[in-house]
Amino acid sequence: MDKLKYKPKRKTEFWGIRTNDNVEISRDKIYTLNPIASYIWKLCDGTNSISTIAYNLANVCNALNNLEQIRNDVLEILEAWKKEGLLILDFKFFHSAHEYNSEQIYSIKANTSSPVDILLLTAPTPTPLSYAIGVQLEPLGLGYLSSYLKSQGFCVAIADLWYTQLNSPTIMNLITEYDPKVIGVSTMTDNFGNGIKIAKVVKEYNKNIKIIFGGVHVTFRDYEAMINHSEIDIVVRGEGEDTLLELAEFYLKSKGELSSIDGITYRNDNKLVRTKDRGLIQSLDILPFPDRINPDINVDAGVQTSRGCPGQCIFCSAAGLSGGKYRKRTAINVVKEIESLLCQGISRIFFQDDTITVDLKRLHDILDLIEGKSLKFNWTAESRVDIVEKDTNIFKRMASNGCVSLQFGIESGSQEILNALKKNIKISQIYNAIKSAVNSGILPKCSFLIGHPFDNPETIEQTVEFAKKLIDIGAECTLAIVCPYPGSDIAEKPELYGLKIKCFNYLNYNAVTPVMDTKYLTQNEIRTYYYKYSMDLHRYGKKK
Repeated sequence: MDKLKYKPKRKTEFWGIRTNDNVEISRDKIYTLNPIASYIWKLCDGTNSISTIAYNLANVCNALNNLEQIRNDVLEILEAWKKEGLLILDFKFFHSAHEYNSEQIYSIKANTSSPVDILLLTAPTPTPLSYAIGVQLEPLGLGYLSSYLKSQGFCVAIADLWYTQLNSPTIMNLITEYDPKVIGVSTMTDNFGNGIKIAKVVKEYNKNIKIIFGGVHVTFRDYEAMINHSEIDIVVRGEGEDTLLELAEFYLKSKGELSSIDGITYRNDNKLVRTKDRGLIQSLDILPFPDRINPDINVDAGVQTSRGCPGQCIFCSAAGLSGGKYRKRTAINVVKEIESLLCQGISRIFFQDDTITVDLKRLHDILDLIEGKSLKFNWTAESRVDIVEKDTNIFKRMASNGCVSLQFGIESGSQEILNALKKNIKISQIYNAIKSAVNSGILPKCSFLIGHPFDNPETIEQTVEFAKKLIDIGAECTLAIVCPYPGSDIAEKPELYGLKIKCFNYLNYNAVTPVMDTKYLTQNEIRTYYYKYSMDLHRYGKKK
């Protein structure tokens, strides 16, 4: 293939813009690029071909008459970066770990034998950096859909493709093996485009297979998704168990009518029809425990004890997804699932709730049962810093029953900024919570955000200095960049916050890539501050 058609992609997003618009990259060592190389590097986002990059460079240099030589020079630079492990030369978003291979059939392991009525899958991560970070949550949403459909007599398989390299032969091989009548694709915003790529291959292979999309992205962008992508037959909005069950009965048993199924968006001739929203499941205990893909005793098993988030943070879509409602499983039901996992040899659990400590009475009930049954396992979860004011001994009790780490979304070191973000926490509460966690033997992992609507150079520096104080206490601290994910207040009302969203390619939506200007910071400034202070915090934490 002509290499000029390749679309190179950076393997790292830890880079910033230094003096004279020069790029500095950190990956094992520090690379400082000259202005020409910096210009090329910025365009290596997986969407620009080498030919396009060379043309743009020649154009800005007023050297179109020397285009052939510039193409050769650009290719030489990109080949050198490939050898250094800085980029993937022949990049495809659904094959994002290494150079594209159009012929190899990659192994995909579903959680059951074939054939099946319904195949549920996640789309691959489009971000090469994901493989370096190596953090993946169990797709419990699909697990619940699968177990619920099975309880109603349907044959279902799950394929978690998050870390899978994909190409057309691999997708066709999967469909041939499992021969599903219906495929459910669950995506977030960043991997939505990869879900579409899978759907296109499936429809080319067999247009009669019904493709249903679900997940947070299409819940908020159902019309946009269906208008732009004819491969999607149905969108399931919000919670999916009952909706998907009715769709399965419609497509596989010819029961009911689409118009009577709540919570879907579908096509009727050339018009899109959105049925009324489906009510949320009030008693989560009625759901069977989620199916697991391939349980691995060496990784943290996911358990979700509740659904929804009562918070109203302007940068998060969790509250919008759940309608601001918080629902919980009973302590007895939660501990029964924990016991079933321990019987399989699992010894580490991550509670995938938005916040495990919302209901302290229920948490104490869970801990009572863990203690009473002498269940031994290590676990981690997400919490809020204001919980210590409600129960000063809660962290000690959690630690004595296996809690080894808690993640806290701190977001900023400025009280004014925290108020503007609607975090509803105080700086004093942060200090108290981190000290209490450390003193209890729990490792606090604190996440901070930069590039939100109210950030400026002074508040970013204030946040970083505050993070260092938490590191001094014993916390781990990381920075991320605010992204306008659909469903968040900043994405739905950007003008209200003075935001200018500059990138609508969802494949590049992630927590390390700036995609917008704010009233106080440009997209490039956000990137540079992120790079500078991420390096600063990393060095500070390592020194400590």
